[in-house]
This record gives sequence, C-alpha cells and structure tokens, in this order.
Amino acid sequence: MAGTIIYLHGFLSVGNSEKARTLRAAFPHQTHLAPDLTFDPDENLKIISELLATVPKGPVIFVGTSLGGFWAHYFAQTTANPCVIVNPCIHPSHTFKDRCGDYPNYVTGEKVSVTPQALARYRDLERDLEAIYDPKRVHLLLAQDDDVLPYAPALTVFEGCSTLVVTESGGHRFTTEWQRAIDVLKRLCAHLC
Repeated sequence: MAGTIIYLHGFLSVGNSEKARTLRAAFPHQTHLAPDLTFDPDENLKIISELLATVPKGPVIFVGTSLGGFWAHYFAQTTANPCVIVNPCIHPSHTFKDRCGDYPNYVTGEKVSVTPQALARYRDLERDLEAIYDPKRVHLLLAQDDDVLPYAPALTVFEGCSTLVVTESGGHRFTTEWQRAIDVLKRLCAHLC
C-alpha cells in the first residue's frame, strides 16, 4: 500500500506524540507526516500547506484529534481528501473564547498563546469550512465521556459523515479506544491506498 497519512495533534501537544507513533507502527507502508502545530491559525495554514507541497504522489489521509481534528477536517475539505477525526474541536473561536492567555506545551514547555486575533481568524476559517462541507470526506470518532468537548454537537455538525463511531469511554484523549481510529484508518487505506 502507498499513500500519506498526515497526523495533526491537539492543543498543547506535539507532532511526535504517542498517537502519531502508534500510527507509524500500524501503517509501515505509508508515508507519515506529523508537524508540530501552534495555536496561531495563519501559522498552521503555512505549516500544513508547506508540508503538503512535499507529499509524494498518491492518496493523502488527514488524521486529527481535538484542535488537530479541526485542522484535519479543514485540509480534507479544502484539498478534497478524507479525514479521520477524533473528538474534534469544531469551533475553536467558541471553544477558546474564554481562554485567552499563555499556556505551556505539555511536552516541550514552550509558551502557546491564545489571542483574540487568532480567535477572529478561526471564526473566518469556520465559516469557510461550513460553506464547503462534504460529509463523504469525514470519518468521525467520538467519546461520550469526553470531558473537554461535548460529543453531541458533532453529531449535528457532521451529519451524514461516511463513518460515525461513538464510544461510551475513551475520554477526550481517546486513549483506550485509539485502536478504533486505527481500524477506521485501515479500512480507508484498504480502499484508497
């Protein structure tokens, strides 16, 4: 099998996370890319766009968790590729509206800034995304016990998506259920790659 898997991590994480390493192990024949993202939307647009310019010919599948789910969904829609998104942050402009300030990255300790300017830019991107939404590109996994992002709004936003898996457990990080995401990705790779 050939193709590229691009993993986009959540807020305050890094590209070389445990989930990214698990994906590399589960899909040894695919090219794997997992950039370190910021909170700044324009910086993330640049990082991911430049990364896409390096992708070998063949299918591309975006995988994203939490805020990375927003980015995986955004790039899947704007590049006409599929995405596997897990407990995605649907509207960062709303989710982070009361969280402006500086936060340490969980892994590196580097400062991550949430600013009103970034939230305004996310609002624009959210509107763009709503205008081009194609449900067939989305493979969605949600945990009912997500303690960070309520799962129910995603059921409406992503209505008609190609795959919907809702688990009772897994929490926001989906750690105990991550194999389900790998299984969805395996089916997708078998079809595309």
